[in-house]
Amino acid sequence: MLELLIVVSIIMIVSAMAAPNVMASLRMVKLRGAASTMTNLFEQARQRAIRDNRGYVVKSQVVNGVTYWYISPNTTTALVAGVPQVALPPEISISAAPPSQANVSRAGANPNLYTIPTQNGPAFNTRGLPCYVNVGESACLNFVAPNYANFAYFLQSQGFGGTMYVAVTVESNGKIRTWKWNGASWGL
Repeated sequence: MLELLIVVSIIMIVSAMAAPNVMASLRMVKLRGAASTMTNLFEQARQRAIRDNRGYVVKSQVVNGVTYWYISPNTTTALVAGVPQVALPPEISISAAPPSQANVSRAGANPNLYTIPTQNGPAFNTRGLPCYVNVGESACLNFVAPNYANFAYFLQSQGFGGTMYVAVTVESNGKIRTWKWNGASWGL
């Protein structure tokens, strides 16, 4: 009986030491999953723009505390049933900026990334290239300052072990990537 008690005690001690790492790993899996879902939605909007020979905008809307991202034919269309959409998990939010010590240009080839999280966009033109669309417009304003054609979205998860970040970037050539912040630099 004493041996069993010792074995159970050792298992509990090892489990207590491993729990924070397991929790952090689960949070990162969920965060990367949300970024992957956003990446897939952006790619779907890009492919639709090419297929339908028209521009599409990826928009966000908060409904009952849940942030939804969806594909819209213009900047004024609201979220409705039937449009391609994804919901971010409640514990994941869009960050207005990367971690204070992070250089945005490390999360993309072009340092001119448009990073305002409340924007309409990215939008994709008929060639599948990203662009920015002002509210009420349906035409892309490609490559005209200050309407950047490079976008960066920073997702964050706050919890035990601090804040974790991932970034989704859309570059001017249409390449969409997901990046992970490891505390010192961005990596794929």
